[in-house]
Amino acid sequence: MGELARGYSWPPFEPGNEAALTHGATSPRYIEPRAAEIAEAILSAEDMADLTSPRYRLDVLALARAEAQIERLDKWLGSEVGDLSDTRRLAAYGLLDKAERRAAGCRTRLGMSPLARARLGRDHAAAGLDAAQLLTKLREAAERQQEGTDDQQ
Repeated sequence: MGELARGYSWPPFEPGNEAALTHGATSPRYIEPRAAEIAEAILSAEDMADLTSPRYRLDVLALARAEAQIERLDKWLGSEVGDLSDTRRLAAYGLLDKAERRAAGCRTRLGMSPLARARLGRDHAAAGLDAAQLLTKLREAAERQQEGTDDQQ
């Protein structure tokens, strides 16, 4: 294997070889460890304590993966020398755009911008108000039912 017409041969690639690596932004081997670090940093931030709830887990992980991809792509695009029309560079810019959009969507869902946090706060307050209104209506209905049974006796 690896032999050419002139008799040259090369040893097979070793595990962990990076010969075909471009930016690594689509490789779980590079993204997942960094994403775990980013998720840990998000969850340990004082002002993000509410995100430790299991209901936010998937969005936090998705944000961390997108941020890890953005880091890899930024680094590769910043260090890579070449023509902007290079197919690899154009593909990397496309991946970067997608990762930035995913990250922005996750940040919005997690309330990580002032506007998104205000909207989440408003939605939580409205949900609390709806629950309070429902309890009041249930209580009133129960009282009316109790009055009806008292009148029948």
